[in-house]
Amino acid sequence: MEYKDIIITPEYVEYYGKINGEIIKIYKENKLNVHKIRNELKNIKYQETYSNIGGKNCINKELEDYMIPPIVYIYYSLFVRKNKIPTINDIFDCYIKTFCKKNENDTFLFKEQFITDKNIIFKENELKARIARAYNSFNRELELLANLSYFYKDQFNIKYMFSKDYFEGIDILIEYNDKQYGLATYIDSKRSNYYRYKKVN
Repeated sequence: MEYKDIIITPEYVEYYGKINGEIIKIYKENKLNVHKIRNELKNIKYQETYSNIGGKNCINKELEDYMIPPIVYIYYSLFVRKNKIPTINDIFDCYIKTFCKKNENDTFLFKEQFITDKNIIFKENELKARIARAYNSFNRELELLANLSYFYKDQFNIKYMFSKDYFEGIDILIEYNDKQYGLATYIDSKRSNYYRYKKVN
């Protein structure tokens, strides 16, 4: 699949692509506000949601280790469309409709156009748990983008680009004096370093 770009700057957000089989075109003023983002983050009941899913005990090794279609693509497309941080359930619902199909015994498979060389069979909560484990890294990126936009938008060109994130491992792009600088945000942990290595190699 060719993923269309998602761009977020202090001035505008832009997205053109297909979600749930529907062509979406968006170009609009950015309502990103660091105070709004922080308030939304405070209201997210992450630990409660993660525990209800099954937490660390809910793991499908193939979902964890295989290069599945990008969760981040759904996260940012929903953020741009809805002007708010998507919940884990929002991401799950959209991800299932976009990338997956129902299998037997209440399990799911990826649609053939997204994964052609492997059949990964998984349950609803296994995918939700996989999304939950990536979720806070997206929230951290978004909060940092909001902070940088709030304090430095008059000094630098600051943007998030899905293409830079997914294909090059650059979470935030900063342009200054005709030069580009890429920021990568991650927690210094074994799991975070493992996925960061996979992302850029």
